[in-house]
Amino acid sequence: MLIRPEAEYPLPAERLERLTKVILYVLRELGSKVPVTKLIKTLFLIDYHAIKRLRKPVLGVRWVHYHYGPYSFDVARALEYLLNEGVLYREHVEKEGTRYNIYEIADTRTAPSEEEMAALMGESGLKVLRAVVSEVRPLKVEEIRRLAMVEEVRDTPLGEEIVVLPPHEEVEIGGLKYRLIRVPTEELPSAIERYAHRYADVIVVAEGQAIDELKRRAEELVNRHRAMIRRLLRQVPEERRSELDKLLKLSPEEIGELAAEEV
Repeated sequence: MLIRPEAEYPLPAERLERLTKVILYVLRELGSKVPVTKLIKTLFLIDYHAIKRLRKPVLGVRWVHYHYGPYSFDVARALEYLLNEGVLYREHVEKEGTRYNIYEIADTRTAPSEEEMAALMGESGLKVLRAVVSEVRPLKVEEIRRLAMVEEVRDTPLGEEIVVLPPHEEVEIGGLKYRLIRVPTEELPSAIERYAHRYADVIVVAEGQAIDELKRRAEELVNRHRAMIRRLLRQVPEERRSELDKLLKLSPEEIGELAAEEV
């Protein structure tokens, strides 16, 4: 199918073509008349599991936490494109007071073959896609909606981009626990911006970087902060100083317990 980039579909032609092929393949594999919620949540789970297993998404679109979980405006644009091209049918349904859309392929022969999909996303990407589709095919809409509410979605404020964490290690630095993500050196700046700026307990390092050196530098930083706090304590009135000094000496675990008691 020839993709014509038009003003109403503000997506690069290459990305739009990739999206339409994945959508058509997934619709065919899910069966006829697929509710839009089931389709979109399936596409999100494909990207989610691809990141978890392969460290990169399959669709390459931006997912946001919307009213009913993960949603992509790029996917919505691709669906509109396919509808306007006559490749998909859309049916408006109302059931038990709920209105929703159902999608169906006009001609299943327009869906890409296994060989085309393997060429598009690689054998490993196609394997992830097939595994997700196989898992969600028998599920009802509410079941797949719950399945898509993964930790990263729940942690994302409504309307903001969902950032799915790739495989990581659990490490302890300066008495605190962190999630450590290793990436190729050339990807380090973008990975820091994407992951470390979103999650306070995430540290991103280049592949091959020694963790012991990282711990040493982090502990030096913690000690400098403690020294700075002690200097500030000297400016606190005497009657409050002992109370604050006691807090300064608490371990992270003791601080957590104290906070829990206050709540």
